[in-house]
Amino acid sequence: MRSGGVKKNGARRAAGGGHVTRTASPLSREEKVKRHAVQLLLRYGVLFRDLLAEETVAPPWRELLIVLRRLEAQGEIRGGRFVAGLTGEQFARPEAVDLLRAVRRAMAA
Repeated sequence: MRSGGVKKNGARRAAGGGHVTRTASPLSREEKVKRHAVQLLLRYGVLFRDLLAEETVAPPWRELLIVLRRLEAQGEIRGGRFVAGLTGEQFARPEAVDLLRAVRRAMAA
């Protein structure tokens, strides 16, 4: 076979070998924000507004807050006051809450 997908007899073959590729449907803004929120929770464990000052591509806090409140209502994450000295809402993965409690107990002992 010669380059360019042409056989010696001049017949063309289909490019790509007949593989069908699908393009992913575009994500809604809410789904993008949710994925970002989950990524931030995986990275930090606890999420609060001041933490986002270091994040250059994070969605605005007001958009994250809607998603975080929904995740809390669904029981996937917890809301509360996890880091002392900070104002405003805080959200955490259940595993992070358990670790913070263990650290607090160890420091008190």
